[in-house]
Amino acid sequence: MKMPKLFEDKAMFMAKLVIALRVVQGIFALLVLGLSASVIHWYQTKTIIFSPVEFNFLVFNSVWSLLSLAGLYCLPWLIPRIQHHYITFPLDMSNALFWLSGFAALCAFFGRLHFCRGSICQAARADVAFTSFSFALWTVSAVSSTLALYKSKRGSGNQQQEGAAAEKGEETNKEAAGIKPASAEQTDAAAQSA
Repeated sequence: MKMPKLFEDKAMFMAKLVIALRVVQGIFALLVLGLSASVIHWYQTKTIIFSPVEFNFLVFNSVWSLLSLAGLYCLPWLIPRIQHHYITFPLDMSNALFWLSGFAALCAFFGRLHFCRGSICQAARADVAFTSFSFALWTVSAVSSTLALYKSKRGSGNQQQEGAAAEKGEETNKEAAGIKPASAEQTDAAAQSA
């Protein structure tokens, strides 16, 4: 049975999947930004109280996510020597934690709300939904970048162990063949005579 062309190159498939995930994260961040801004505007123009701090925090979350996405896109070209995993891991983890905090704060806000009516209430409820989706997407990204970081560290450790084992194997082969390693004194004497 022939594998579908989409799955032939696993690395290319994963790259496309990550790009799609980042695009959806950006779209949800823009949606939350718009919904939160509309709730804040309503509070500032239609009521005499300040806008709830939960919605202000969601505006921060959205802006932070958009800046993170811009950084994830630009930093590998601006700083090519740093490994990509060291950039994605902290940004994904911080975004996942911020979205979790925003979602929990918004749920607590609706828990203590006495009434909710009109289009602004629908916008606030939609804000809760998109905040939860954003948290889920950033959590998937955080788990993915954690696994990638773990694999990259594990891979570099294996390469160092393999290099040490290869050197030890060469020494063992030389000893078995009757070739003794030269001491430092013999090496210095040979260098001086040459």
